[in-house]
Amino acid sequence: MSNLPLSFPPVLIEVQNTINDLFLHRLVSYSLNVVKTYHALPVVLVLGTKKNSPVSLILDFNKESEKKPSLLTIPSLIRAKKMLNHIQRNHHDSNYYTNPLNPLLGLSLFLLEQQTSLYRHTYSEDPTIILLYQIAFAQLYPQETYQQKFQSAVETICSTNKHLFGSILDKVD
Repeated sequence: MSNLPLSFPPVLIEVQNTINDLFLHRLVSYSLNVVKTYHALPVVLVLGTKKNSPVSLILDFNKESEKKPSLLTIPSLIRAKKMLNHIQRNHHDSNYYTNPLNPLLGLSLFLLEQQTSLYRHTYSEDPTIILLYQIAFAQLYPQETYQQKFQSAVETICSTNKHLFGSILDKVD
């Protein structure tokens, strides 16, 4: 697979609670592994879910992406073609981003908000967000298991009601 020509650069996606020096050192290592495997510099997307710690490895994390204002860019991280860090500011203001969301932004917000339900998500009507919840639901609850649990719940309710009605009839007689 590593001998195949690449029409697009490899992409390395990292979801990280806290972005700090230790994480960035691991990220460089991951990037070097991608270079070794695919012989191409990756594009790195970092989704920081909580906070950015002061880091010495980051040279310029304040340059906003020209085409995607929700992303900060670093001109280059050692062995990365480009590094992007999703900006968390204003993402709870549903008027801040365009509708529909850019798919990359949708993925970022899906991971960053960490909502257990689609309906609690800030962008619950966005097609990308809906698709991601459908994918997650299908992985967590395969259709057969969901139908079996539903059928079992219905049978339990019916048998309980049958038993209750039977005891009521016994008391009426």
